[in-house]
Amino acid sequence: MRNVRAVEFWSSVESHGCQKALIDSLRNLGWSVHESYAVSAGSYRGRNGTFGRVIQRLGAYLIYPMRIGIAALGWRSDTIYVVSSNTFYAPWIALIAAKRDVSVVHWVLDLYPEALGVAKVLRPDGVFGRFLGLLMWDTCRRAAANVFLGEGLLRFAWGALGGVRCPVVIPIGADDCVLSGFEFRPLSPGTLGRMPKVLYCGNMGAMHEVDTLAALFEVGAELPAMFEFRGHGKGLDSLRARTPGASSSERIVFGASLSDREWCQKLEDADIALVTMRPGAEFIVMPSKTYSSMLAGQAILAICPAASDLAQMIRCNDIGWIVEPGDVVSLRNLIFGWCENREEVAIKRRNSHSVGWRYFRSEVIAEKWIATFGRVQGRGSEQCVV
Repeated sequence: MRNVRAVEFWSSVESHGCQKALIDSLRNLGWSVHESYAVSAGSYRGRNGTFGRVIQRLGAYLIYPMRIGIAALGWRSDTIYVVSSNTFYAPWIALIAAKRDVSVVHWVLDLYPEALGVAKVLRPDGVFGRFLGLLMWDTCRRAAANVFLGEGLLRFAWGALGGVRCPVVIPIGADDCVLSGFEFRPLSPGTLGRMPKVLYCGNMGAMHEVDTLAALFEVGAELPAMFEFRGHGKGLDSLRARTPGASSSERIVFGASLSDREWCQKLEDADIALVTMRPGAEFIVMPSKTYSSMLAGQAILAICPAASDLAQMIRCNDIGWIVEPGDVVSLRNLIFGWCENREEVAIKRRNSHSVGWRYFRSEVIAEKWIATFGRVQGRGSEQCVV
């Protein structure tokens, strides 16, 4: 058995947040970690206009796959290479180019072609969709291990692909490096007399649900809660455009992405984290922002299908509420209920904080990755890691 202590992470976008925290924890645990990417985190999160977005896509979908294919020709057996599905065909290119004795781990952040189907980019049962399905099947067959973000995501992939070689379930985890000095106060004197604050931070893209929120905000001024949205993405742009009077409302606020310091301040001020997921995405994605919100002691308001890994985690740990997409009445009633029972909000916040730090801090996640690396080094050809 080899005793490898070096790993390279490959992704089209530079790690930030929870992924960067994972890399830092691996280094603290004695691993040599190198990262390669095409688009910087600052560029990805910033507003770059049409030209900037075109350059980003060229980097992610053309230059980066070419770069990883060339680099993989020289990859060594004394390093483990983790290639994420961002860009989704990059792991397959790396596996084709790398030598047989090189360990390549496929990090399944999204499942294709299903993700493109939910985003209405293509039909999964069409000619190109079936081709991408074969590509994903071959990728999962060749990889030394396939790391999924949740049990439900793995089960779906297993059924869709007819089995997966060496499956592993490792949550994405939280950005605890930024939150290390965070002070959690579930019911401080300043929060008792005010309306609950709901915060959404991050990208709101094709996998996120916005219709339910847009319908709710048609009468937004009457809601006994404050909503703040900070980030980017087509979903967020659409929600802003469909929210009448948001620019003049003090209860519904939209803004740009935040620095780490600003993000921590917003987390401290908010009681509840908002997470949304479109129907059809429940077996394709797991929203990463959930875990950092838990470490910050926020209760989780999830507008998502009840069958998702996200909903399962919320139910099992009593850390928030689940609203099915489209159920505006239940969402509205829930928000009014918060003001009548602030202690329920506090209980779910305490639960969220406790569960988050126990199971989803970066050091715990890093130990799961190290265990996977160990099994990959000594694996048999059909060994499974679950």
